[in-house]
Amino acid sequence: LVEQRAASWEQARAAAESAARLEQLQALRWAGRTAAEPAPPPVEELAHFLQDSSIEVRLYVMRWIADERIGKLHGQLVEGLKGLPHVTPELFFTWAAAIEILDRGVPITAPNEPNPYLVQAVLDPKTAPDLRTLALRFSPPDHKKLTLPLLTEFTRSDNGPFRREAVRTLALRAAGDGQPLLASLAADGSADPELRADAVAGLTSHAADHRTLLEKLATGDAPAVRVAAERALRWAKPVPPSTDLPDPKDLDAWLKLTEKPGDAAAGWRVFFTGGALRCAACHRFDGRGNTVGPDLTGIGRRLDRRRILESILQPSREIAPQYVAWKMVTDDGRVLLGLSRGFNDAGTHEIFLGNDGKSFDLDVRRIAERSMSVVSLMPDGLQKVLTVDELRDVLALLKSAD
Repeated sequence: LVEQRAASWEQARAAAESAARLEQLQALRWAGRTAAEPAPPPVEELAHFLQDSSIEVRLYVMRWIADERIGKLHGQLVEGLKGLPHVTPELFFTWAAAIEILDRGVPITAPNEPNPYLVQAVLDPKTAPDLRTLALRFSPPDHKKLTLPLLTEFTRSDNGPFRREAVRTLALRAAGDGQPLLASLAADGSADPELRADAVAGLTSHAADHRTLLEKLATGDAPAVRVAAERALRWAKPVPPSTDLPDPKDLDAWLKLTEKPGDAAAGWRVFFTGGALRCAACHRFDGRGNTVGPDLTGIGRRLDRRRILESILQPSREIAPQYVAWKMVTDDGRVLLGLSRGFNDAGTHEIFLGNDGKSFDLDVRRIAERSMSVVSLMPDGLQKVLTVDELRDVLALLKSAD
């Protein structure tokens, strides 16, 4: 039996086609589960296939290691993607989840509790470029190890996607310490216009401090930069409600109004950065954002354009059960709306998430009334704040993630 197993592993190694190697591994795993004398898979064999040229084979082995909690391969798993010239999102997610399972027994799901190996992958210059870019995207922008000097260095990278992810990370930092660098990047006429526009978007929440620069950029020649600067200036002051628009229930009219293709890159800037609307305060998309509302990554595969538009224009029309908010009236007359996140250890305070993406807690003795809200935490009237072009761009973004 031992000899048969050894021969089967050797046959898997020798298979020239990736499909044949994958089939052999699947057969070996099944045989190991159902054999009268089950045997743990040889660690050295799985380590070998962690380096396989086939992404499908690597995915299968990573899941095998995680499912069976093969801790002896922890080190090889951590290093398993660093030498690859290209890392797909599926490979990246599987890699990160497998490490989390070995470390904790379950995957980490909270965005404020990141996998520590993500930042390690960012910090290691030997990490494969695709992996490094994805790891930076999924690391909190204000992570203590992502210092301003380090991110400044990243914005000078020769790798375009990694450089852009560094600029976007700076744009999303709550600390705001990257503002001078973002202003410098935005003003650099020799830089890529899309990168400059991302930098401008990062100035939106501090637009008053950069008004002179923004006014100059708003009259410039680069369309992406000009639009981003105009938006930052517009959102820096109260926006009067627009009246010359169809009723939000008239979806046919809105579909016609937004039928012109939008720009997903511009949609990213609308979705994530400051001003009158910041979808990311409640929603995640492609690795960044919050979890008050549903993760919108891949929503374009699940819903058609009409249904997505309906959810933006009529947010209270259909609310998933897990996102139904509580309406609380306190004993001093305040009315608050939030998603319950349970109680503190003493049970004296209930913790809620508000529609600004921030937590607040209430002394349960101060809650005079509470009821399930029929109104979504997502505000009505977004079509009065966004321009039609901005709405097109957000739709393009939501349809872009594969």
